[in-house]
Amino acid sequence: MKTIKLLSYLLMTVLCVGFTSCSDDDDEEKKEEHLIVGKWKALDSGYEGNFLEFKSNGEFSYVYPEGDSENGKYKIESNELYMIWLEDEEPEWYRYKLHTLNSTNLVIERYDEKGDLDGEKDNYQRMN
Repeated sequence: MKTIKLLSYLLMTVLCVGFTSCSDDDDEEKKEEHLIVGKWKALDSGYEGNFLEFKSNGEFSYVYPEGDSENGKYKIESNELYMIWLEDEEPEWYRYKLHTLNSTNLVIERYDEKGDLDGEKDNYQRMN
């Protein structure tokens, strides 16, 4: 009888720990998605005047200085940003590593087709 009680307590403990650890990951991803919402101006040479705008509904716009823009959808999973450009003939998800995402700065780096980081970080600063 003691063995059954011990196993029951052990099972309950494992289940509680398992559920608790999963919720922390979900909370972190929601926090990152909330932080990215807004307008971000490009800081890198050659991209002055361009900005990215992430909306809370999972859509984004990349706006050029002359007012033209490209639109798409985004999602954040496991410290990575996924973006799909809807204007492409065959839209596909592009994957970026989130190096920095806070209230003022966004630094991302794209993964290439092989899954390796391409070595060029894109730097943005919050506009609003």
